[in-house]
Amino acid sequence: MTKNPSGASHYNHKSASADLCELQNAVVIPLAPNSNPNNVKGGVKSSRLDEKFLQCRWSAVHSSKASLETVTDLTYMQQWSGKLSHQKGRYLFGGPIFKNFGHFLAESIHRTWAYETQEKKNNVNYRGVIFLPQNTKKLNFIQRLNYKLPPIFKETLHYLGIPKSKIKFLFSAKSFESLDIPQQASHFRSPVPINDSYKSYLLRCEKRNGIVSNVHNHKKVYVSRTHFSLRGAFAGESTLEAVFKRNGFHIFYPEQHTLLQQLQTYKGAEEIVFAEGGALHVLELLGELSADIYIIARRPKSPAVFNAMLEARVTKFMFFTAVITLPSLFVPKRSNRTAHGSAISLLNYNELFEFLSKELQIKVNISDIEEFKKATRRDVDLYYAHYKTLIPGDESVKAKAIQNFITQLRSLPDFLEHQFNN
Repeated sequence: MTKNPSGASHYNHKSASADLCELQNAVVIPLAPNSNPNNVKGGVKSSRLDEKFLQCRWSAVHSSKASLETVTDLTYMQQWSGKLSHQKGRYLFGGPIFKNFGHFLAESIHRTWAYETQEKKNNVNYRGVIFLPQNTKKLNFIQRLNYKLPPIFKETLHYLGIPKSKIKFLFSAKSFESLDIPQQASHFRSPVPINDSYKSYLLRCEKRNGIVSNVHNHKKVYVSRTHFSLRGAFAGESTLEAVFKRNGFHIFYPEQHTLLQQLQTYKGAEEIVFAEGGALHVLELLGELSADIYIIARRPKSPAVFNAMLEARVTKFMFFTAVITLPSLFVPKRSNRTAHGSAISLLNYNELFEFLSKELQIKVNISDIEEFKKATRRDVDLYYAHYKTLIPGDESVKAKAIQNFITQLRSLPDFLEHQFNN
């Protein structure tokens, strides 16, 4: 194991096992406002804590290395100083809660296994489970007092067995008389499937919440992202919805359903086609599925992110990856770079409809292809027009992104070319 205080730390990780560390008088620091999933400024500060208990994720898919990285900002943690209050009793550390639901599922929930293990098997009575919410600004006293998680976040923690009364949010640094720190049992972008112990825990969560495979709401399901067309989608999806519907697929908008409804829909289906997005991460809450899974990717390297997660849960899954991701034009407030996850993607329609016909026996008409081409051009226009008129926090970043967007779009095949008025 090596540590690099000035940047990310790396260590070899050969299994998906998860351990627990018990500390006395451990200091926990809340997330700084500029924290994000790739740079976590907050957590447990202790020289006695092994690196594997810090916040970790696997290296980016475009990276030349394949290793588990510590994304806890070690320099920030080492240099932090401030006032502390002391909390008596025994607590469990739940880790950071990221605001994006997909990242919350992929990176914020995989320490919850320890609550069941300790409370039910080892008779430990925790006074609370400590979570560190991500916020873009420092909250005042009233905001802290009234802080609430989005409903689906609360549903998720309840599903995983964390009682509402035990959830404690940390906004000021504290030392804890006794603190248990679980290791993450699953990591974002991991090439290592979850182990049998964690899978068994997820299966118990299914059973406890009444998620069963013999309830078939819909046998064939298409999970859509059309309602997020400006925040990460592929162009032309609305036309594709019509094709799926005509071929017997139920069009499912997960954001319109409770978490349990989503999970039951997936658990009882025989075929599911996902437009790649946060909905795919919801499968991380299930131990296994009998459905065949197909993913229409928004990014060519998406399989590297999801392969291990799917491999642990389903027998058959396939990706369609003939896709080009255009440069994102969304610049978040107080950011000096575009949000890659909000880019619009272009599918190779010839390969797409061949894939649907061959793998899912979808009947495709010539008019479907023509409509898809028109919808693709329309959606690209709408995306460009929407973001060009918005004023970002950094105009130079937006100007460069727009130029890159136009340059790449003009280099595409003829049917995708479009001239923009500057």
